[in-house]
Amino acid sequence: MTKENSAATQRKSFAHDDRVTPELVDENWAPLSRRDNREALWSQQRSFDYSLT
Repeated sequence: MTKENSAATQRKSFAHDDRVTPELVDENWAPLSRRDNREALWSQQRSFDYSLT
């Protein structure tokens, strides 16, 4: 995942994508720029039981 991919994903997740500022992208990108953190995030997402929501 690149920083640009992260920014695009953040814009898609906001109802008002104009609120995704460069500062917000940087803040969210920092932890995602580390491989171990990305793997932990993916692992967590895969283990969710979405049938409960």
